[in-house]
Amino acid sequence: YGGTFSIPWMLINGEDEAGFTYHYMTEVVDEGPIILQDSVDITPTDTAYSLYHRILHAALAYLPCALEKSMIDDVPGRPQASERSYYPRELPYDGVIDPRWNESKIERFIRAMYFPPFEPAVVELDGEQHEIVSFQQYQRLMSDG
Repeated sequence: YGGTFSIPWMLINGEDEAGFTYHYMTEVVDEGPIILQDSVDITPTDTAYSLYHRILHAALAYLPCALEKSMIDDVPGRPQASERSYYPRELPYDGVIDPRWNESKIERFIRAMYFPPFEPAVVELDGEQHEIVSFQQYQRLMSDG
């Protein structure tokens, strides 16, 4: 997953882990040789908010090592894989739940859209939009609606 809005898509797509990469900067975005990479496990309760912060803390722990490696002349880095998924800098599915999705995707989508202070996922019901912050809330709304 490359680009700037990858964490929500990792959750929506049901990935098991999320990675981070330190790489050299080049004229082409996200194409520089890799200095260091690692990953964190994605838990069944992770939201975009919790996963972002866990990745950030893990990446910060490696910052001194990445800086040191980048200053050594004989560490040129290794080429990035040519096959990556890029997603646009916009809300997946405009932030709207499609009730035709299976329950697993809806649950992952709700977690992927949870990133306070930004608006959570929404579902349209009887011409009204309802903000949804948990799968349990979604189930209650849909069974009452």
